[in-house]
Order: sequence, then C-alpha cells, then structure tokens
Amino acid sequence: MFNQSVASDFEPARSSPAQLNWKKYTFRARLDEDASLPPYKGSTFRGVFGHALKHVVCALKTQDCPTCLLRKRCLYPRVFEDQSGVQLGSSRRASAPHPYIIEPPLDDKTDYRQGECFEFDLILLGDINGSLPYFIYAIIEMGKRGIGKGADGKRAQFTLLEVRTAGTVIFTLNSDEVKIPDSTNLFTLNRPNSDKRGCRILVRLETPLRLKSNGQLQDSLDFELFQRAMLRRAAAVLSCYGDVVDLGRLTELLSWFKADSADVAVSHSDLRWHDWERYSARQGRRMRMGGLIGEIEFSGPLTAALPLFRFSELFHLGKQSSFGLGKISCELLEE
Repeated sequence: MFNQSVASDFEPARSSPAQLNWKKYTFRARLDEDASLPPYKGSTFRGVFGHALKHVVCALKTQDCPTCLLRKRCLYPRVFEDQSGVQLGSSRRASAPHPYIIEPPLDDKTDYRQGECFEFDLILLGDINGSLPYFIYAIIEMGKRGIGKGADGKRAQFTLLEVRTAGTVIFTLNSDEVKIPDSTNLFTLNRPNSDKRGCRILVRLETPLRLKSNGQLQDSLDFELFQRAMLRRAAAVLSCYGDVVDLGRLTELLSWFKADSADVAVSHSDLRWHDWERYSARQGRRMRMGGLIGEIEFSGPLTAALPLFRFSELFHLGKQSSFGLGKISCELLEE
C-alpha cells in the first residue's frame, strides 16, 4: 500500500473534487464447533450474510423484493439486489456497484477447531454507514445460521465477539448498543497537477481479478485494460455513493488521471490464472469464478494517476468485488 509519505509527495491540486465517505469495520468471531471452510471464504460469507440481513430487516417475509411496496425504503434491496444501471461515459451503462465490500481472511486455511477465532473486514460506502447496527445484527444472525460445514454436515455456527474500526472497539459480545463512530473516512479525488514524471508501480493482485473486454474474461493484463478497470470502478462508485456535482464533471475529473497507455510499459509480470468455484443459491448451480493473481509492474508517466491506484487499493477492482475479489495492493518503487 502507498505509505503516507508517498501520498503527501503527490498531493493533488484542489479543483472540482469528488468525495466518498467510507469506513472499514473488522469483525472478530469464534467458532462454536469444528468447521470446514473453503480456501476462499468471501462468497461463503456473502451468501449467508445476505440471507441473514434479509431476515433481520424484511418486514414482509414472503413478499418478493421486486414487487414489494417497501422496496424503495428497505435496506436489503439497497445492499444486495441489483440496482438500476449507472451511466459510464456518453453511451455505456453498467450495473450499480454494491455499497459494501467483504474482505475475508486471505489465508487458504480450511480446517478450523471449535473455539478458534477468525476475522474479516466489511467496508461500507457512502450513507450506508448509517445502517451499521443492522449489519452487525445480521452478522450475529449469520453466526446462528452457520457457515461452511460442521462435523454433523450442517453449517458450523459461530459467535460474534467484537467489532472494531480504526483500532477502536465499537461493539462486543456483551454490548447492548453499537458505538457509532463520530465520522467516516473521506476519500477525495481532486484534479491532479500536470505531472508527467515517470515512476514504477508494483501491483499485487491479492485475490482473483476478473476483468472483461468485449464480453470475455481476460487471462492476461496490460496497462490499458488495468487503467480502464480503475477508471470504471472509480466512476461507478463515486457516481452512486460519492459526493459529486454531476456525472459530466466527474467524467472530466477522471480524465485527468488517465495516462497514455502507449507510454506505460509492463516491466515485470508474474501473473497466473487462479480457478475456483462457488455455489450460487440464486441460480441453483456451481459457478466458475477464476481470475488473475500475482504481481505486475508498470513503469512510465504515472505520477498523476497515483490517486487512482490508491482508490483501487481501497475499493477493489473488477467483477464480484462485493465479496472480496479484485483486492490489490500497490507499491511505489524507486527509480
């Protein structure tokens, strides 16, 4: 991750800002029984969490969301159901991103013993942070429903022990209320200075990165494809959950971060395709969810684009980012 000294060296000029309120919450839980979990746990957490949240907030348990009179006021469809598309550019529309990102443990551990603890992070975007108590209650309900597979073949239950953010505990097992943080983090994108200095950036793909071009998943990566993914993600997240004046000004602002891909080289690449599957209860079948992992180094006039890399570090890239795919970290290398 870019350290603070690097970030301050390239502080952008203040003009036409786009801002995003966000917060990361860390959940610590203890397994109530032996459990078997998949190597990548993001989709497992996301699936059970979705059912738990619907149970917590839904007033009409048997009503389908699309035809429910409460759908425009209910938290569940805002969080989990596909929303109306967001305009990206003059002609392209895309599905609105979900306002949350689950970051599961990144280890490949699959066998857990009763009493073992595990942690995962939940990032909330925009004003959805005001609904934090519902998310915590849903995680408690998720523990009762269980995850993975227990010794008896059913899901293994767990107990939520605490929730913390920025090192501060805001909820514990014995709490009767959530200590809502006084403020969220604020990410600001301003128009950068006209800085054409060259630099080298090492990007680590920590969870599978799934990018499409012309409707096809890509098993290789160049800077043009990577930059397009960064710009699309920033445009979608900021237009849906950020504080921006209008889409036109946001599009203009993001164009200032764009580097000429012809001037940016891939100076090192150690990427590989990582295949895995998840079961989709909604579609009733197993789905292949492979993507690229590993390292890739870009070199060229990228200084002005550093805030875009930082945005992508925080809020992931590509498809299925809501359950943790597309997690990257970036390192600014010495020339």
